[in-house]
Amino acid sequence: FKLSFPSKKVSIILILSLFSCWEQENTEVLNKNKIIISLWDSLTEGYGVKDTENYPYKLEKLILEEWYEYKVINWWISWDTSLDLRNRVNEYLEEDPEIVIIAIWANDWLKGKPVDKMKENITYIVDLFLENKTKVVLSGMDTPITYWFWYRSDFKDSYKEIKKERKEKFFHKSFLKWVALRPEYNINDNIHPNSQWYDIITNNILEFLKDEKIIKK
Repeated sequence: FKLSFPSKKVSIILILSLFSCWEQENTEVLNKNKIIISLWDSLTEGYGVKDTENYPYKLEKLILEEWYEYKVINWWISWDTSLDLRNRVNEYLEEDPEIVIIAIWANDWLKGKPVDKMKENITYIVDLFLENKTKVVLSGMDTPITYWFWYRSDFKDSYKEIKKERKEKFFHKSFLKWVALRPEYNINDNIHPNSQWYDIITNNILEFLKDEKIIKK
C-alpha cells in the first residue's frame, strides 16, 4: 500500500480555494452587519494618509476585533457645511443605519456661516435620523481663539442648545479632545490629521460608543 500525496501545484490551488471561500464568507457576514455612518468632512476623509489610516477604517477594524457586528461607512465631502449635508441627508437615510456619527461644523465657521443657520441645519438632520429610529451621536466643537468672542460663544452654545432640545440623541463635547490644534498630530499642511491623530480619535469614539451602550453585541 502506497500513500499518494497531492502535488505542490494542487496543494496551492486547494489553499487558494479555501482562502477564497473564507474571504467570501467573511465579506457576506460583514455585509449583514448593522451600519454605522460617519458624516464628517475632510477631517474624516483621510486626506494625506493611506486609505487604511482614516478613522472610519480604524473604527471598523477595532469594532470587529472586539466582536461587535457593525460596519462603518465613511461618507465625507471636503468643504461640506451643515447646509450641504442637510441637502443630501435623504441619501444616507436610504442605508437605514443603526448609528450615525455627525460632526459637521468646521467648514461652517471656516466660511463664516451664521451660527443660527448652522444650528437649524443640524437640528433638521438630527430629527430626520431620530424619526428613522437611528441612534444619533452628535459631536460638538470649539472655534479657534482667533475668532471673535461673540462668534465663539454662540458657536459653542448652539450645541448645548441642541443637546437640551433633543435629549433622544447622544452628545459628545468634542471628539477632537487631546489633538485639536496640536501640530504633532497634523500632516504638513497643519490642518489635516495624521495617522496618530486618527488613532486617538478612533479610540475616543469607540470608548464613547461602548460607555454609552450605543453599540451592543
